[in-house]
Amino acid sequence: MKVVITGHSRGIGKGIYEYFAKKNYEVIGFSKSNGYDISDENIRNEIILECLDSNIFVNNAYNNHDESQLFLLKGVSEIWKESKNIIINISSRNDKLDNTYGIQKRKLNDFCSKIKSPHILNMKIGYVDTERVKNIKQNKMEVNEVVKILDYCLTSNVKIEEIKFRCL
Repeated sequence: MKVVITGHSRGIGKGIYEYFAKKNYEVIGFSKSNGYDISDENIRNEIILECLDSNIFVNNAYNNHDESQLFLLKGVSEIWKESKNIIINISSRNDKLDNTYGIQKRKLNDFCSKIKSPHILNMKIGYVDTERVKNIKQNKMEVNEVVKILDYCLTSNVKIEEIKFRCL
């Protein structure tokens, strides 16, 4: 199995990257830390091409300045149309916010709800204890809790298309 993941070097992406690596999958990570900024159209196209012979794509990296994450989601879903591959889209339950973040996540969620093939697992996550939200004063999940939920979604006998969760 080959997995391509964006935003793999920290936070949720790092946890998911390590999850698949422990399963001895071939995991290819694309992050700013290794020279792959998804705001660059050439980089996005390179990531999509890497997915041609992959089985799982984790659409995790977020760019606040444009719709890069949506572009990747659309691109991979197009090349995987009618395949048995899986896209794991890391979105947010905060898609009702009236700011750039909320608007972009809402567009991701809307796209995921319309696509039937390939299978997209849209994970609408609440706050997770990562560097990106360190200043937000809310209860936060740990990355390993998100990974446990992902594992359940991938290993259960139920085809889960969307899951929305948060810390109590």
